[in-house]
This record gives sequence, C-alpha cells and structure tokens, in this order.
Amino acid sequence: MRRLGLGIALGLALLVPATAGAAQSIGITLDPASIKLLRFTTSDHREGLLVRAEGVDGKRYEVQVGFPSDWETTKARLPMRFDDLPAGTTVRPCFAVDEIDSPEAADLFPSSCAIAVPAGFAIAVAQAIPKRVPDFGGPIAGAAYDIYISARPSDNSATAKVFPNPTSTVDVVAAAIYTYTVPGLTGEFRYPSVPVLQAYPRWSKFYSGTLKYSVTKHFPVLFGSLSFAGVGVYGPGNRYGAPTNSFGRNVYIDTLDSDYGKGWHRIMGVLTQPTNGTFCYEFSKKGGSGGKTGISSKNTYRLTAIGPGLTPIVRVEFHGPTFPFGNDAYNPLTDTWGTNLSPEQTAALQLQATLMGPNWARPVKGTDCAQQLRQLPPGFIPPTS
Repeated sequence: MRRLGLGIALGLALLVPATAGAAQSIGITLDPASIKLLRFTTSDHREGLLVRAEGVDGKRYEVQVGFPSDWETTKARLPMRFDDLPAGTTVRPCFAVDEIDSPEAADLFPSSCAIAVPAGFAIAVAQAIPKRVPDFGGPIAGAAYDIYISARPSDNSATAKVFPNPTSTVDVVAAAIYTYTVPGLTGEFRYPSVPVLQAYPRWSKFYSGTLKYSVTKHFPVLFGSLSFAGVGVYGPGNRYGAPTNSFGRNVYIDTLDSDYGKGWHRIMGVLTQPTNGTFCYEFSKKGGSGGKTGISSKNTYRLTAIGPGLTPIVRVEFHGPTFPFGNDAYNPLTDTWGTNLSPEQTAALQLQATLMGPNWARPVKGTDCAQQLRQLPPGFIPPTS
C-alpha cells in the first residue's frame, strides 16, 4: 500500500458552534471514477472508512479514516492512517445509506458509506474535485482531482430548501439542507449539516457605448454567499485572495465554453468576505487574464466551495443574467447609474445589499463587492430594520 502525504482543507465559519476542524483532503491526484469505499472493523470492534482509489500515476492507494467516539460533538478532524491495516481487521462492503437513512440521502450522497459509531451511524462522504487548477483559463478536463472526506450524523430530519438558481452537485445538492440537534447547547438549536452556497447574477454598471456608438456592453456579475447554520463562512486572506488560516474559504468559479476554450475552465477562486460569507466577481478583462473575460457563450457557470467543519463540498451551477440592464426608457449614453434600470437589475442590486448586510455601506480592504452599490442614488437600496 502506498504511503501518502496529508493535506487539510481550509476553513470554518466564524461563530458556528461545535464545528472545529475541516473536511479533510487526502492528497491523492486521482482518477475520480476509481474511488471505492469500504468499511473496516478492528479487533476491538471499532469501525472506520477504507478509501481505495487509483492515482493518475497508475498506482493504487488505500487510506483508513477513523471515527472517534466524540467526533459528532467535537467536529474534530477525522484521524487518518496510511500504513497497513492492523492485525485482526476485517473489511466489508458499505451499508447502503438508504437502509439506515432517508431515501433522499441515497440520492444526495451516492459516494457515501454508513459507519457504525457508538451513537448509531455516521455517513462518511467521499468527493473528488479539481481544486488545483490555474486561474484565468485552466482547463478542468484532464486536471488533477483531490479526494475530500466529510461526515455527518445519520438521522431522519431531512428537509429541503430550493434557491432561485438551478443547482447541481459534486456528490451533494447544495440546496438540500439536512438538520440535526447540536449537543450541549441550551434548548434545541437545529442547523443544516450541509453548507449553503448561493449564486445570483446581475449586470455591471460599465458599458462600451460611446457618443458615436450606442451599442452597450455591460459585463455579467455574479454575487452570492457561503453560509452554514445561517452564519457566513469567511476568514482572512492575503493580497492574492488566498485564505491565511483555517477559517478562510475560496469559492472556485468555472465557466463553460468561453474565450478560454471549449468545455469547463477555471476563472479563479474568490475569497469569501465578512461577516456573511459573501463574494462577487465581474466577468471582464483582468490583469493576468490575457485580455479575456471568461464570459460563457452558453451563459453557464458553476461555483464550488469546501464546507466548514466536517461538512461536504457544495456546488451550484447557474446561468448569468438573461434580463435586460435597463427598462424600455433606458438610454445608456445619458442615464446615470441607478436610474431607469430594469426591475430585475434593481432587484438583484437590492438582493446583493441584503446578502451583505450592513457591510455594503462600508469600504473594505481587498475585493470590495459593494463599491457599485455605494454609487447608487440615495434611497435606491431600502433601509433594513
């Protein structure tokens, strides 16, 4: 069996109770179709997850993931071993998730394994994502994939909440919320065991119209938030937008069939911002982009984020703005920013301010997602109570 290095996925939502640690990355550059999950039982009757996969180097890998008795309460990192299985260990197929959980869970977590723990069962989820892809056009096809292992308690309290944009998944549906009771808190505080990744489109204020040519070219803008238990997932980052501690999160942006080429290509990872875990990106020419915008000819984009604690990776696929920038009376050469906008553009700007909370009114260091909001006429964004 191959011995491996171990990488830890970054992140945790500030103020979220009982969620120390993070979903863990097994540092294998692998063929995602080769992942096989099994369960092992040691001679002292402790169960764990056995991950088998084939690397792009053609080698076979095997990793053990253990579940300590207090994992559900502490949300500590799951212990991993890369050596041989202890003597007396038996390996068996995984329990089917739908045998011990709701039928919906089997659809949401196809690459999962039910592990017996003292309190009942835990659902271990294995996901593979192309995280290490170059910014500004790195192709997803042929990219290296990393395995991530996350876990959640098994219960029957599944509920779903669907957001306006169509969603797709890595191995989970971003719009599905699974809840369970957090131990040790006063009263019953229920929160989703799946982080929520939201994405919405609007148009930028800028256009390529001139007094000679009235053809407009507003750039698509995406904005959204990454949250958990209603609390934003965020942390500090460096000047390159990379997280600098285990609280930070990047949301990875991919575009389909753009000026970077056919298929999915990576735009970049954007850092989520305090305090609501919000983010934004304008699809325009950037330094380092080689003069390309990344605007999808299919108007199709996707975002991927690693959840806080031991929660899974989530992904949302969505369309850019299809509504008009201005209403029928809009003249891009004479109307000022914030006047005669279409109802959809107006609603999107107001929604962005709502997601950001009071922060939209204050300049911030780094990427300032609210810069255009603060340039709107007074009263454009209704005051919040």
